[in-house]
Amino acid sequence: MPKIHRSETFKDDVVQLDGRQFEDCTFNECQMHFSGHAPLNLKNCRFNNCKWVFKDAAQLTLNILTEMYHGGMKPVVEETLKNIRSGVYLKPPYSKSVH
Repeated sequence: MPKIHRSETFKDDVVQLDGRQFEDCTFNECQMHFSGHAPLNLKNCRFNNCKWVFKDAAQLTLNILTEMYHGGMKPVVEETLKNIRSGVYLKPPYSKSVH
């Protein structure tokens, strides 16, 4: 069960995002850390002069996307970003049964 924060204000904090949910929160001059070990949920939050730090699996994903972009797969990365902007990845994945 994720830890839920509602209508909180954070200032000058190091905020671990993995496995947490934030709703209507404000972050002022915080370091936002995400490792990719657990989902996070951000709803209607405001970020003022925050620094984002990606580590572990999250950093690896960014490294792979960067290598793909500069390694001749720019259209694939651009399509991925388009899907992120439209919310495609927020939908539950579909699975096919194999018999």
